[in-house]
Amino acid sequence: MLSPEQIKHYGSGEFLYDHCPSGLLTFQPDGKIIAINQTMAEWSGKPVFELLGTDFKMLLAHPSLLYYDLFISPQLNMQGLANEFSLQFRSKDQTYDALFNARTHHDGNGRPLVIIASIQKIDSRKKYEAELLLETRNAEQQARLAEAEKRRFEFLFSSFPNNVWTIGHTGLVTNMNSKAAQLLASVTHSRLGVFAAVAKEDRNRSIIQWRKCQHDGRKFEKELRITKLSGESQWHLVTAEPFYGENGQLEMWFCSTTNIHHQKLLQLANQNELKTHLTSAYRNLDQKADLLLEIASDQSHMVRKPVANILGLTALIGLSPKVVDPQILELLGQSAAELDQMIRKIITKTALK
Repeated sequence: MLSPEQIKHYGSGEFLYDHCPSGLLTFQPDGKIIAINQTMAEWSGKPVFELLGTDFKMLLAHPSLLYYDLFISPQLNMQGLANEFSLQFRSKDQTYDALFNARTHHDGNGRPLVIIASIQKIDSRKKYEAELLLETRNAEQQARLAEAEKRRFEFLFSSFPNNVWTIGHTGLVTNMNSKAAQLLASVTHSRLGVFAAVAKEDRNRSIIQWRKCQHDGRKFEKELRITKLSGESQWHLVTAEPFYGENGQLEMWFCSTTNIHHQKLLQLANQNELKTHLTSAYRNLDQKADLLLEIASDQSHMVRKPVANILGLTALIGLSPKVVDPQILELLGQSAAELDQMIRKIITKTALK
């Protein structure tokens, strides 16, 4: 609680003038200071009594002195008012930035008598404004770079030789170049999305594979047929590569198709030709198997018969080694001839096949 004496002291204009947080001074039109508060004196680094009677403009840094003479002084003479001019003032060892406000008081004849001015330091404000300006310029530069990058991406996206489009993490198409838009024109307003352009023969398997890739976050790649608005279907290699952001979250899918219709037709034709060759080979193998069965039958029945005869006759000769019956010799020769004939038959059939 202030005492009456304290109220009188702190509430006086003299206290307010000297301890105001802004610098205050009164000077004549020629610049001679006739009053200056303690705050302004402390900023200048000189006591009040040394500043009284000196030229106000001597408190200004040289560039601000020229600016005051060229712009502020004429305005005070003509309009009697100067608001928020940024000036630099001298202190004991350095300069400081401040906002200068002044008003001219005139006599009864309209002649200027004195000028009352206030000076407010803005060092922190200047620093803040400089930082803000720097940040603003950096932000503008980043925005320009981002816009330029966006234009480059859009140009590359549109001029890419393949059909390309992007799908967001929700599964909806977010962008599509002109080539893809032309190819997938039939998918407009379809609940199947781009799969509406896939031929019915390939659609279900493609959708199942795409859903698995979405669930696992892995690359989709499949050869399938795409049907144009004209009804013509052509083979394409369709790929969808997942793109993850810095936080590891899936942001979008980058998709493309490459027309492989000609190569696929050649591949299918080669497969059909190979299948035909395999069928013919299997047929030949079956025929060879029948031949082997026939040969085996001959070997097991016809060839074994003369061999058995020869063996039997040989055994008889062994029983009578001193007496050889001519009939036995005849039969032995006959069996040998039959064996030779069977062997020749087997060789001939094998050579023919």
